[in-house]
Amino acid sequence: MGMVYQLIWRQRRIYQFQESWQAFGNQYLEATLFPSYLWLVKQIYRFYLHSVC
Repeated sequence: MGMVYQLIWRQRRIYQFQESWQAFGNQYLEATLFPSYLWLVKQIYRFYLHSVC
């Protein structure tokens, strides 16, 4: 019983770690990649408009 409990506890620890990592990653992406992503979309959109018109 103790073995199973330890296993579950370890899995939970890993899961919590991944969750916090993911939250950090999302914040990092929003801070760095999102503005440049918007810029890229604008550039592509502008280029598309120029090529169509």
